[in-house]
Amino acid sequence: MRAVPATLREIRQVAQPLVDSDPRLAFVRRAIVVRRVGHWLHGFSFQGHGPGDWKNPDRLTPRLAETPSDWKGLFWPHSLFQPLYVPARRVNPGYGGALDSPWGTKGWRVTMPGVAAALRDVATDMIDSILNVDTPDKFCIFAELAGSYGRSISMGYVELLTHALAGRLPTAIRLAERNIDNWDHCGEPATPAQARRLRRLIRVFEAGQARTNRLLRTFEWITARHLGVRRWWTWTPAAPA
Repeated sequence: MRAVPATLREIRQVAQPLVDSDPRLAFVRRAIVVRRVGHWLHGFSFQGHGPGDWKNPDRLTPRLAETPSDWKGLFWPHSLFQPLYVPARRVNPGYGGALDSPWGTKGWRVTMPGVAAALRDVATDMIDSILNVDTPDKFCIFAELAGSYGRSISMGYVELLTHALAGRLPTAIRLAERNIDNWDHCGEPATPAQARRLRRLIRVFEAGQARTNRLLRTFEWITARHLGVRRWWTWTPAAPA
């Protein structure tokens, strides 16, 4: 038996009470974001697992009676923390953690009785802690922990760009140089294309904080546009030049 993910329309119907409960929240594609948007995108994402996971019953079997209805309308809500200064074309749920289902199942189902109220309550309890990740130092700690949990994120650019945002340019340069020889701490050197990008970043960092801030602002503008949150995005340098 193969699990059937919930459609975007079904997810939005379940999540509508959460959005209605807080005027700061808004739907953006398969996510709910907190407005206004600064250096980080905060909120909740509803990304599904990859195609291979739908074929793996060991990972998806609900811990309830295994009836056909248990395999339909599944979705996996996650908290969302995403740095806009790290170039991206889509929401990456890997920075956030999964929201625990009150039914003790691996996934949520849109057909569960009271699922909309349960999602609203669980997510509402998390909003303050989500918004508390609001400085480069806090995000450095958070991203390091997220990486240690094996989430689907690449730390290659995250650390050095976060230090650059905070004004720690010597640290950012040192991390970029290290990543050229040891990309993402995996023991392998960066590819030629990655090495070229890292060397360009080093030259920008060496030019000073004003030039670095202009680059990071450009990264954020482009990423905010890709993610569909450009109208709520504002720029305030974390480390003035």
